[in-house]
Amino acid sequence: MTDGVRSVALLGAGAMGRRMAESLVRAGFEVRAWDPRPERAQAVAGATACGGAAEAAAGADAVLTMAPDGPAVEQTMLGEGGVGGAVRPGTLWLQTSTVGVRFAERLAAEANERGLIAVDAPVIGTLPDAERRSLVFFACARESARPLAQPLLDAMGARTVWYERPGDGQRMKLALNGWLLTLYELTAESLALVEGLGLDPREFLEILDGHPLGSPFLQNAGPAMLDERFEGGLRLALAHKDLGLIGEAAQDAGVELALAPAAREKMALAAELGYADASAAATFVATRRAARGSSP
Repeated sequence: MTDGVRSVALLGAGAMGRRMAESLVRAGFEVRAWDPRPERAQAVAGATACGGAAEAAAGADAVLTMAPDGPAVEQTMLGEGGVGGAVRPGTLWLQTSTVGVRFAERLAAEANERGLIAVDAPVIGTLPDAERRSLVFFACARESARPLAQPLLDAMGARTVWYERPGDGQRMKLALNGWLLTLYELTAESLALVEGLGLDPREFLEILDGHPLGSPFLQNAGPAMLDERFEGGLRLALAHKDLGLIGEAAQDAGVELALAPAAREKMALAAELGYADASAAATFVATRRAARGSSP
């Protein structure tokens, strides 16, 4: 722990936020937690649960936000009924949500106007990674802000990749998520194709197990899809949101994508079928349904 930051307000105590907060507690930080669902804040071991975001942030050395999207982060930190004037100028704001490039630039400008030390640090990793403190952060801040944020990042993760230009952490996170989420759809389509051809998709997985064309991802995601084990991992609703941000970033950069929009379409269908809160692997349900036409 650093002399610069001792108390941290955790705003957003969902599955990932709770584990990140508990890592901070174990590292010796004083953590005050808030979430729109009070039971989530109360579940953070070792933290003080607060009834409001402003209450959690008042007097804190640092505020850490982990919310589903950009609008939620902005409302919590800057909107009416949010943190507002509870944080003093010079407070560290560690923003770890995937909000996209446009929102990252916007939030950085608003933080600067309020005198906050903003570090945009979207994170990649699973819930077990969070428990093992092996997350990877893509942090964006001016050089002078980094020593203040680094002890918190080290308490929660195994690696921090630093960027200078506003939004670059989001850009890299979106590129990595694009790779991951199109792999989900590629796996789903391959398994659906094997089934459609009248063959055993598990034999497909067996053939690729240990083969250079295979991967640990395939051997994990494939059986989960076939067994319809859709718990854990990135929620499909958030995956759909991220694919939208990926498309937005690609459009701004003048890059034409084909796979990401197709994956987003299938995930939208899976959400309509009731799998929004399941893992992104549930895209297989929509892909299999599409392969079979209108039959269940």
